[in-house]
Amino acid sequence: MTAPAPLEVENLSVVYQGRRRSRLVAVSEVSFTLSRGETLALVGESGSGKSTIGKAIVGLAPVSEGTVRVAGVPVRPAARRELARLVQLVFQDPYSSLDPTKTVGHTIAQPLLVHERLSAAQWGPLVRDLLVRVGLPADAARRYPAEFSGGQRQRIAIARALIVRPQVVVCDEPVSALDLSVQAQILNLLSQLQADLGLSYLFISHDLTVVRRLAHRVAVLQAGRLVELGPATDVYREPQHPYTRALLDAAPIADPAVQRGRSLTQMMIDDR
Repeated sequence: MTAPAPLEVENLSVVYQGRRRSRLVAVSEVSFTLSRGETLALVGESGSGKSTIGKAIVGLAPVSEGTVRVAGVPVRPAARRELARLVQLVFQDPYSSLDPTKTVGHTIAQPLLVHERLSAAQWGPLVRDLLVRVGLPADAARRYPAEFSGGQRQRIAIARALIVRPQVVVCDEPVSALDLSVQAQILNLLSQLQADLGLSYLFISHDLTVVRRLAHRVAVLQAGRLVELGPATDVYREPQHPYTRALLDAAPIADPAVQRGRSLTQMMIDDR
């Protein structure tokens, strides 16, 4: 029997009920799959619904219609415990995603304490080995989050997500709060971990430059709807939807002369 895909999203809609019977459709009829060892980038401007999809996949946002399955397990409240072993989330802000009152070792081990009830003698070596894997010293386990830089804290957050050996990691803008040089280091780390562990990433970002370095496929969201989905090289070279072309045109270019020329052209268009 063929193993189920790490992630399957079919006709997903997320609708929030407001006051006076108002409704906010955050996501509408979105479908995609994620293969083992693949990175699917979910891109779009602020408010496009990309983070809502990520939250729905890990059970933090309601699935109003459609289905979401992680390794064949449907996302529903009754399956939260099982799902936590299959899919984990890396948040955007490494400063607020870690408990400042807990040591790094305890923070990383927390999922193991919940799911496997291991003793410190059992989880200690696992935590230290994982810290080394993400590029931190093993003795970081005894220290507190305030003692680390933003990039180091994001490495800690990644280690916490990986401690239960998930199949899918949802990365919600994981480098947007970091300096450019640190962004590159974290992206390289994610790429290496994927190669070593066979991880599948749903990588949520508004930055198409970041996405280009990591993604195998790109899904473009506009106002909660999926408007384009395809191999990253095809989406970048020959975007099919006007919104995708607009996002690509808005991304900065490293060559100052090209960027100035493109900005001037856009100004001329805007003045028409």
